Amino acid sequence: MELEDIMREPWTPSAETIEQVRSMCEPVSYNKGALLVEQGKRSYHFYIIKEGLCRSFYTGEKYEDTNLFAKDGDIIGSISAYFSNDVARFSIETLTPSDILILSFDKLRKALIDNVELSAWIRDLLFGQLNALELRYSYRSGRGDALFRYLKLLEKWPHKRINDIPLKYIAQYLQITPQMLCKIRRKHLGME
Repeated sequence: MELEDIMREPWTPSAETIEQVRSMCEPVSYNKGALLVEQGKRSYHFYIIKEGLCRSFYTGEKYEDTNLFAKDGDIIGSISAYFSNDVARFSIETLTPSDILILSFDKLRKALIDNVELSAWIRDLLFGQLNALELRYSYRSGRGDALFRYLKLLEKWPHKRINDIPLKYIAQYLQITPQMLCKIRRKHLGME
């Protein structure tokens, strides 16, 4: 996906603003399994996924929780690192080989001072992310059974991309066991 296409959400800024963002980005290709952000460590960038698939996850003492997936066109990074210069609260890894534009927090902060349009675009993008987070947690905290949560995930991840995500991470995301996920998938596909 090209930057122009990615920046069409939530609305399209001017060509000048898109070009300014492009000039601030560094294109990097990552292999599958690369850690972009590491929980408990400082992070200094947002990641604009041109092509690829990533997941965000939290690691506790005895468990791991996948809290989101990001695909072509998504922008990810540690909000706590950006807003409060704190360490990242979660890790982000690539699930497939990925082409990513790296956007430095410092460059973005400087650009936001002078570019009102970019500031408005970032604000709307972040509010959209907060809305998605609220929806996700409302689904996870009792709104619907595991099948309902799985079907909601399929709405967001059409066609083959969902097949690029290992089942154990989908199960973590849905807060069910991998065995339960297999049962749900068979039921959904009419195999039971």
